Amino acid sequence: MTTDTTWNQYIDATARIREANNALARLIADTLTAQYEGAAAYLVLNEDESADFMGLVSVLDAEGACLFAFGDDTATLPPLPPGSVLADAWGSRDPAKPWTVCTAIQGLYQTGAIFDRLPLDRLPLASDSSTAAEEHYCLLLSAAARPDFWDFDEANMARLVRPYSAPRPPDRPPGSAPHTALPPVRTSSCRPRAPPTRWPCRASPPPTTSTRSSTGAWAPTRRPTSRRC
Repeated sequence: MTTDTTWNQYIDATARIREANNALARLIADTLTAQYEGAAAYLVLNEDESADFMGLVSVLDAEGACLFAFGDDTATLPPLPPGSVLADAWGSRDPAKPWTVCTAIQGLYQTGAIFDRLPLDRLPLASDSSTAAEEHYCLLLSAAARPDFWDFDEANMARLVRPYSAPRPPDRPPGSAPHTALPPVRTSSCRPRAPPTRWPCRASPPPTTSTRSSTGAWAPTRRPTSRRC
């Protein structure tokens, strides 16, 4: 009897995936903050009800003002500053295209990454925007961004992608009220997710239209085609 892998090899492979996820999350964060000259603080995300896709909603600043709303096929994010080394990190992909960010976030989601919840009650300008809601997830993009919850259990902290955040407040004395309650972890975040049918087989995106999912998040969809994966 032979085995294809050992337990230790599996643990090592899992650790490498999580390390790569954290590096990709930092690349997304560094790119968006460079594109918005340091103003970007939250990339707002929304999980589809089918629990197989994480859609893009908007980019917010530290106060909750909307810098970019996903959903317009013709709109692009700002270009990176000339000569930015971040452009090389994206290879042949253009980070100004929403498709690039969408693909990167989906890569994190499909490999088991967990995202922070959007701290809507700490964003005074978010109430003026239709792109923020309590059920939304987010990627913290800068030291001006705060998570809705600081702590998860040990297993989920290992999967959390949080490239940046504001300094954590000091712990309260014993017996005082906690900063926040721990969030419930959705069971959908713990089970394997089948690859969504929205994504193409080839590296470059096909001609697309865009749709809003049942939760309102933007995602590119393929036009009908006979090509099969």
